[in-house]
Amino acid sequence: MKKLTAFLLSILTVFFLALPAGAVSYQNGMDALRGQFKQGQSILDYVYYSPENAGSNGVKYPLVIWLHGNASGDYRGHQLDNCNIAMWSSDEYQRRVLGTKGMHILLPRCPTRTARIAWDDTYILPLKATIDSFISANKDSVDTSRIYIGGYSMGGKMVIRMASTYPEFFAAAFPLSPVYAPPATELNRLKDMPIWFAWCKNDSYVSLNDLTVRSNWKYLMSVSSVAEKCRLSTFDTIYHPDGAIRLADGKNDIHNTWDPACYDFFMNNGAHFLDMEVTDGNGNSVTLQYPKGLIYWLSCQSLPEGGTETPETPEEPSDGQDEQNGQTNSNVLILLLNIINRILAIFKGFFK
Repeated sequence: MKKLTAFLLSILTVFFLALPAGAVSYQNGMDALRGQFKQGQSILDYVYYSPENAGSNGVKYPLVIWLHGNASGDYRGHQLDNCNIAMWSSDEYQRRVLGTKGMHILLPRCPTRTARIAWDDTYILPLKATIDSFISANKDSVDTSRIYIGGYSMGGKMVIRMASTYPEFFAAAFPLSPVYAPPATELNRLKDMPIWFAWCKNDSYVSLNDLTVRSNWKYLMSVSSVAEKCRLSTFDTIYHPDGAIRLADGKNDIHNTWDPACYDFFMNNGAHFLDMEVTDGNGNSVTLQYPKGLIYWLSCQSLPEGGTETPETPEEPSDGQDEQNGQTNSNVLILLLNIINRILAIFKGFFK
């Protein structure tokens, strides 16, 4: 009986240790998630999240760069405090990453604003140097074939500027409500890059939408070599993930498409965000299947060369049932212990 018990416990130990190293669950709240981020300094200061044991487990993880909008870089860490991108560091969201079940998240800060505008072109070189510095410091754990850049509002503008300046560096980009109308020559440099745009109709900050986001999208897709991989999220109204309308000054905050993006474009109940239409670059409707949202889409994109190749037959995320039920590794451990206790009880009955 002692040998049987030891054998079953050894199986349990091996199984439990083989589970992906878990980050903090989103059920612990936003403060706990933000507490996982660390401070860093290069030419620009930044905050970042890295998967547990990154650098010592031999795994190379994708890197996501997130650029804040205007008035979100007033102090160190402001870019983290002023939105909910910390959700992407949660155990549940990390597991949505194809293959590695984890990703680095880097949030550089634009410390000054020129004429009250963040991320002007003087920051292109400092931002690239800061990204390079982070990669160099984490060279054993960053997959340079899967570097993604995204951001919102003025940060969305900088996403386009950076992606078009370094089109062979980034594997994909996701500008959210970008306050920018790039010229055709700039869009042409993005023709081989998978892009996910998001915008809300009648957004007063992104003025004359038909002359900015929609026209940019239409032109870019006309020259894109990867239109089938590209995505456009169009919102009529912006909601919170619990279904409440997002308000600013008593009105719907129709500029804030980054809030749905922080929740991977899914509501709390697993449905895609209300009043959101998603199409690909060929105009075909796309239905998001939980939990395969923006994070999963990003992690499917890779450059032909880089730190590591995406597995030809990678493990796919679960169907999301574990996330919806709030299950964690501890739930699995409890379940296995119960199973072992039942098996032991059966064997005790045989030996009475």
